[in-house]
Amino acid sequence: MLPFGSVVDQAARPAAVARSIAAGGAIIMGNPYGVVCECVLRGTCGSIDIAVRREDLERIARAAAPFGLEHRHVAGMDMLVRSAEPSARRAVYLVFAGEKVRPEYLEAVPALGAYRTVKGIRLMPLEDVIRMKLTSFRLRDATHLKDLDEAGLITGAVESGLPPLLRERLAEVRARE
Repeated sequence: MLPFGSVVDQAARPAAVARSIAAGGAIIMGNPYGVVCECVLRGTCGSIDIAVRREDLERIARAAAPFGLEHRHVAGMDMLVRSAEPSARRAVYLVFAGEKVRPEYLEAVPALGAYRTVKGIRLMPLEDVIRMKLTSFRLRDATHLKDLDEAGLITGAVESGLPPLLRERLAEVRARE
């Protein structure tokens, strides 16, 4: 059985869709290009976010089916769930590049562009992951940001590229114990 992250990435390949995986968590690769967590590689994480183009949604849904994944639209979110064990808590959330995930979010999901491949999985640049986490700013995002910062991955260059409100949120994360 393939790890969940690999299944999702392989399901997207035949559809020839552009995508990048963003995940926070257990193991952070110490490089400036991307973040991968052990849970994605092993398939044990609660959920994965994948940035995709909206126009690719139908092709992604068709391509995912042979891998045991089913497309669902729930509470305004598009996701892939395991057909045998559907659960929003263990879903692949499809977020659309260039669009806000929620209307109240400060920024849109970054456009698809450069990526790094780790163990066969495309990962978005670390800077994009940081922006997305500062934009959604849930408790788990703040925890991931704290871990990234303590690992020295949120550099002065990354911080200086953030708009003022996201820099304020980063300062709030840094102020937490």
